Amino acid sequence: MKKFFLMLMSLPMLFACSSSVSLKGDWQVVSAYGVSTEGAMNQPFISFQDSGKVTGNAGVNSFFGEYNLKGDALSFGNMGMTRMMGPNMEIEDAVTKALNSAATFQVNGDQIIVRDAEGNEAMVIKKK
Repeated sequence: MKKFFLMLMSLPMLFACSSSVSLKGDWQVVSAYGVSTEGAMNQPFISFQDSGKVTGNAGVNSFFGEYNLKGDALSFGNMGMTRMMGPNMEIEDAVTKALNSAATFQVNGDQIIVRDAEGNEAMVIKKK
C-alpha cells in the first residue's frame, strides 16, 4: 500500500516535467531540411524569449518576429528578415523554409526536432 501511495504521489510530478519544455534561450541550428549548417557564413541560431518574441540568424541574414508554443505545436509568425546575399544561400534557404513550415517539435536527447505539418524533419536545433 505504501509503494502504491508513493507511486501515485509521483505521477503529477512526472507529467509536469514531461509536458513543460522550455525553448527559452539560444539554440544552434544543426540542420534544416537535411542541409547541414556547417560552413554557413554565420552559424544559424534561434533565440526564444518568454515574451513570444524570437530573433536569430539563418546563415547570412538576421530574422526577428514572433513564435507560438502550445503543447508540442510550434509556429512562427509576423517574421521580418534582412535581405543580403552571401556565399552559400542553400543553408539560408533551408533554414528560412524550416521557420516558415514549422508545425510541431519533439525533444530528442539534447536536441529539438522541429517538424512540418506533414511530419517531415524541418529543423534540428540544440541548446548553445
